[in-house]
Amino acid sequence: MLSDRDSERGRSKVAIVTRGTFSEALRPLVRQAGLELQPVVSPRELSGEPVGVIVPLDSSPEVWAELQEDPAYGAIPLLGLAQGANELSFAETFARGGEDLLALGAPEDALAKLRAIPVPAQRPEPSGHRVLVVSEDAGWRASAARRLRGAGIEAIFAATEAELGASAGGVALAVIDGRRQPEQAVAMARALRGVVSVPTLVSVPQSDLRATSEALRGIENAAVHDAFGLADALLFLVNEALAGSIQERRRSPRMLFGTSVWLRAAGGEQDHLGYSYTISEGGLFVRSMAPLAVGTGVWVEVSPPRTGRRVRLAATVVWARGFGPRSRAISPPGMGLRIDGGLPGEWELFQQGCRALLG
Repeated sequence: MLSDRDSERGRSKVAIVTRGTFSEALRPLVRQAGLELQPVVSPRELSGEPVGVIVPLDSSPEVWAELQEDPAYGAIPLLGLAQGANELSFAETFARGGEDLLALGAPEDALAKLRAIPVPAQRPEPSGHRVLVVSEDAGWRASAARRLRGAGIEAIFAATEAELGASAGGVALAVIDGRRQPEQAVAMARALRGVVSVPTLVSVPQSDLRATSEALRGIENAAVHDAFGLADALLFLVNEALAGSIQERRRSPRMLFGTSVWLRAAGGEQDHLGYSYTISEGGLFVRSMAPLAVGTGVWVEVSPPRTGRRVRLAATVVWARGFGPRSRAISPPGMGLRIDGGLPGEWELFQQGCRALLG
């Protein structure tokens, strides 16, 4: 006999937005996960209250933007879909605002992630924190707002200096979009200081990091960050800002670093696919909708920063966090790994890469 929970899960729908044949290839996995697949060709056709939305990576950016702009989908996972998992497909999924990647070529991993979708959908409790997002780009604002809403954080928007005064009251952090005009973003950070003094992050292209860092000197508690993937990094940055200043974050041994990660439980046969979020010399945080249980010993294959090759490490899962409401801004779903060793010379190479990234 089905339990009430199993019965509810069986009635729950996962939507897939596609005009192609992906839906038929995915349907058996969704059924194995105890869910029902709802194919639609546009987000506007979504009906009811799906517990997740799957979007093939060959979909237009407008599809992702439309889903992120609608607060109704702020508490459910958006999952990218591709035939295979690689560096590019993971990076594209997260850059577009997805929580994780489903790879049809890795059905056991995809099934584990589908089974991890919460049923019913869980709404976050308000954290009481507000973040000011300064940008004229509606799509970027929508992506940032969705990340923040998932942690119960209210996003407040401003596009011009004139709007700062009306928007900045009571915020814990300000994020300024300087991708197109870094000099204007610095001027915006300076103008903000005339309204409120809060940790301020200026987002610019990598080529403008050094010049912008120099221009921010003298503006208290302001720092620069690489604009690539910034909306995805917001939870980490907000958490660091709430714990101290953004400038103190640069002295932390944890560093934002994204690369594909292959894991296998010791003695197991199934590969788990993830993507690193932060790393340190002694461990890493791997993003995944289906984190392994705390205490699990794993073999990890990962490319350390600035090494150009993969290494194989032995590690232990020391904490895990599934998808769902978070009482404060911590991180996306995933697991923290403590590195215990590795093949000869490979942990040392990993540590060297971490030191090079920190330097």
